[in-house]
Amino acid sequence: MTSNPYLDLVEAWLKEISSDDLADIPPDLFDRVEAWLRELEECAQGERALEIVGRLSTVCRTVMFQLKRLREIKRVYEEYSTVQSVAEAQRPVIEAAESEAAVEAPPPPPGVPEGFVLVTFKTPLREFVASNLRVYGPFREGDVCLLPEEDAAALEARGIVEVFREDEDTEQD
Repeated sequence: MTSNPYLDLVEAWLKEISSDDLADIPPDLFDRVEAWLRELEECAQGERALEIVGRLSTVCRTVMFQLKRLREIKRVYEEYSTVQSVAEAQRPVIEAAESEAAVEAPPPPPGVPEGFVLVTFKTPLREFVASNLRVYGPFREGDVCLLPEEDAAALEARGIVEVFREDEDTEQD
């Protein structure tokens, strides 16, 4: 930890994005950055200085938001992994029950929102942030979801999802 809250923030963010596990960050980091930004705003003299401090403040708060969100996602994923481990132990029982009760996939909803498509997952996928900045997932094989078209196209190109297209539905009728 340095005496510069900005450098500490950037270092914490870099640690967090470069690891699958939660990084150790100082518990007072966000408070120190906020206090530092307030101090800069109070000391800024002149319109140009205020503009620069405002931009720095925006950058810092954006990085803090991203860091907090990433840490939240990792915490959720850690909880999911624990539940997943228990579920894996129960998988033979679950698979036996699923094979006995053959369930048909629900039909696609009548009005898919503009810019979205219905997909089914061919392989498991962890949480991800889509182009609309919403977090989707995690998904298991066979899960169905509405995704933004560009994300669905990227996942389809990688063989992760199958996209339900309206023209396929009308040809089958």
